Amino acid sequence: MPKTISLKLVLQSSALVTGIVLLIIAAYIFVKPIIARYEQIRKEDAAIIETILKPAFTGADSFRKIGSTVFRHRNASMFRVSTGSKIDGYAIEGYGKGYSGRIRALVITDCDFRIISVKVMHQSESCGLGDKIAAPDFLLQFVGKTADSLRVKVGSDTGSGVSAITGATISTCGLVDAVKPALVYLKNHAGR
Repeated sequence: MPKTISLKLVLQSSALVTGIVLLIIAAYIFVKPIIARYEQIRKEDAAIIETILKPAFTGADSFRKIGSTVFRHRNASMFRVSTGSKIDGYAIEGYGKGYSGRIRALVITDCDFRIISVKVMHQSESCGLGDKIAAPDFLLQFVGKTADSLRVKVGSDTGSGVSAITGATISTCGLVDAVKPALVYLKNHAGR
């Protein structure tokens, strides 16, 4: 009888230890890609601060991520830039769909959510045509605009807005679709 009890105890202990080990392995396999993705986001955020925000806001002493959201199934980080207790501006990533694929843009605003600049971080538009959305002279059209004044001008439209690139209207609309919802979200959530 004692041998039977000790054998049962050994088998139960072995099964318990094996179960715990398998659970740890399964958890690691499940969590590892999530940890890797958050590490990638952290590195991308640090790169945005170092290569874009610091040069855009010379003299500012605080570059802080204040949140994130999801646009078109992509994580979008939101930043606040300040000098002392004075807020200098904000930045947020936005995503749109162009003619050839996804467009990722960084929208930089002043403290009143008026666009200071737009940087195209990724695009795969047609070479020599749709890729002109990343050209500095094209992006200057966004400067000074608010979410309310962002729209695409096509053809002989003389109103305010962003003039579409001839032959690349879809690319232009994709960039505006990346910028406008990000700007609206930023305005509604940055002060919280």
